[in-house]
Amino acid sequence: MVKNINELFGIEFDTNGFVASAKFVVTEHIARKVKQQEEDIAKSSQEISERFPTVSPPTASDLSQIKKKFVLYKSDSHLSHDFFNDKEIRIMCYFANQIANNTEDYHILIYLIQKRWRQSHLNGLMFCLLSNWSQFEYDIVTTEFKSFIINQLANYSGHRQHLCAMKSNIQFLKDGGSLSLGQFVFSNQHSILDAPSIIGLKKRDFGYSYFSKAIQYYYKSKSSTNLSELEEVLTLHGNTATTKIIISDKIIKANELQNDNSFIIAIKRIALKLIGDPFVRANWNTVGVTQEQAIQINTAFSILKRWMIKSFINLAFQHLINDPARKAFWLKYVDYIEDLKIVGNLQHLTTINSHPELKEALGNCFRLQASRSTSSTCAVAIQIQNHYFFEFSDVGACYVYANNSKMSMIEHGINKVDELKETGLNNLIVPISSYYSNYYDTGRFIHSGNWQSRLKRWFQLKLGIYV
Repeated sequence: MVKNINELFGIEFDTNGFVASAKFVVTEHIARKVKQQEEDIAKSSQEISERFPTVSPPTASDLSQIKKKFVLYKSDSHLSHDFFNDKEIRIMCYFANQIANNTEDYHILIYLIQKRWRQSHLNGLMFCLLSNWSQFEYDIVTTEFKSFIINQLANYSGHRQHLCAMKSNIQFLKDGGSLSLGQFVFSNQHSILDAPSIIGLKKRDFGYSYFSKAIQYYYKSKSSTNLSELEEVLTLHGNTATTKIIISDKIIKANELQNDNSFIIAIKRIALKLIGDPFVRANWNTVGVTQEQAIQINTAFSILKRWMIKSFINLAFQHLINDPARKAFWLKYVDYIEDLKIVGNLQHLTTINSHPELKEALGNCFRLQASRSTSSTCAVAIQIQNHYFFEFSDVGACYVYANNSKMSMIEHGINKVDELKETGLNNLIVPISSYYSNYYDTGRFIHSGNWQSRLKRWFQLKLGIYV
């Protein structure tokens, strides 16, 4: 006789076994971490193959196997250095920081590398040092290993040109070396693009984290900046934190001087290209920088955001809506605008594209949506605090909402601009005498008469904004 449904369908389920197996389940966090490590190894392997064509780059599987053998070697005193072959020792040189976890591990790595020493191992050791410069410069755990690398370089007797050049300029590879290189380049009036060749490297090697402080010092010391060179250097270096630090410094200085509009336009374009849309806050995070640098990045972020809003208001009310009075009014509130969108047809899109200053922002900064309607009407949506203001080209009225439902419609796409106009909306400001009016949180506001004074008063009463 069948006792339960499991027996009826022949299902065998061991509850205890299921619970016990749970500890072997890989969490999403671990899976992401493993994937990131594999991507990092693949990137490093690509860099190795580019810089050292004769070297066979390791795979994630190679490194994983070496890590396992390294743990086994540490735990078994009977194993000799011959436990590792030449290829594994070479990989250890390139990826020492991913194999060692503490001072003892680095001490063992030094022993193993010395036992199978070849002068060609300096390629891997220098790759490891320059790729992880910030870690090796400040982490006391790596002190002995860093000294070992420098000593091996000092004792190099081979004829490889890049290693000989590094040996001749070894002072730039000791503590504070990157900063010293930046000072040397600046004081001798070299281009920062010459920095890699000074220590025996090629321009493509700007990708090493080693160059971060040299680049930062050089550009902070320069009274004038070649922006095309700056863009090339930061693109080659590819370090997000370094890019934010340097670009932020240039944005702040340009904002203080306000005497070179062409420079402002150029630095805006570079910032949008290399860092991204200032309306996406994550693009301008302050990961990997000091507290002082974070303050500077946040300041530059606010300035850039204000610049972009100002540019779009100028364009919208000059070329799309063509209303100088509304343009002048909204420009006074630039510092308070948190978000701005433009909705229009393909002709409006073409108009914006024709302005070099904003063309880059169209794809990288603002979420500009082109309406699928053939209507010639366009709208400008402005967010200030928790209020949303919609200005239209076909009516002299501003629609004010206290929720973001209309803004969300823009994000998801609309068929026609008129969908942003709420029918039956009451007036935002209702006069009750010659001197007094009632002011409401939401409503439709007509641009007629001395409308600027009335709307200015609304901002004072409802949002506490005085301009």
